[in-house]
Amino acid sequence: MKKRMYAVLSLSILLTALVIMFASQHIPVPEQRKPDQSPAREQVPLHPGEEIVYRDPHHLVIAGNSGLRLQDRRTGNITSIHARENRILTVERIGDKPTGVPPVPEMAFADALRIVGTNEVHIVETEPTVQLQISYPNPRSTCDKIIVSKGSNKLYLYQGGELVRHYPVATGKQPEYTPEGSFTIANKVPLRNGDNPDALFGVRWMGLAVPCKKDKRRENDVRAPYGHKYGIHGTNEPDSIGTYASGGCIRLRNEDVTQLYELVQVGTPVEITP
Repeated sequence: MKKRMYAVLSLSILLTALVIMFASQHIPVPEQRKPDQSPAREQVPLHPGEEIVYRDPHHLVIAGNSGLRLQDRRTGNITSIHARENRILTVERIGDKPTGVPPVPEMAFADALRIVGTNEVHIVETEPTVQLQISYPNPRSTCDKIIVSKGSNKLYLYQGGELVRHYPVATGKQPEYTPEGSFTIANKVPLRNGDNPDALFGVRWMGLAVPCKKDKRRENDVRAPYGHKYGIHGTNEPDSIGTYASGGCIRLRNEDVTQLYELVQVGTPVEITP
């Protein structure tokens, strides 16, 4: 009886071993991915204070104190973008954008990223190569608005929160000449002497309502609040555009101020920044 039990037990052990050997030969082994097959080469080290703020199948956007870095996940190449931002708010792709369509209507993109930070908006073209196309102030509003940057001598026009025009300008020859703050367009005047190339204010005037406390050139000048002292206007000195040359007004080339004049209304907010 015992011999029979031992025989059965030995046969069971043998059968179990055979089953295990057979199964082990047929368990699928995961295929080892070759390095050049990897769809995402994300070996970029993050510096202190950096974080990944956007990821899609082709790109990573990394934000930090030193600016932005864009990595092509297919090649591993990294492009650095100078940007002084406290925080990135949103990142979105722009695909197949023709000219005439915001943002930046004069530019067309096959593929790009719009990176919106607390201070600036950055349009980065990603195809065929990665390059920063334009950075402009974040309007922080969906209303029509003008922003004038004294630091870069640029004027930006927004409609519905989108950048639709930008122009080089001239501002005050001294830092305090052009007032800083939030104002409005107080009046619009087509100048009768605009056809005269020697006309000091060019072909158009858009007066700025500047409170007396913001007027650094003369105390309690009643012209300033009513848009008769400071304005956005043309010029008879086109070579001054892009420089610090005015007595406090914002100068544009005559062709630019004519275009801007048709796009803005009385009451449009104007923000002038350092």
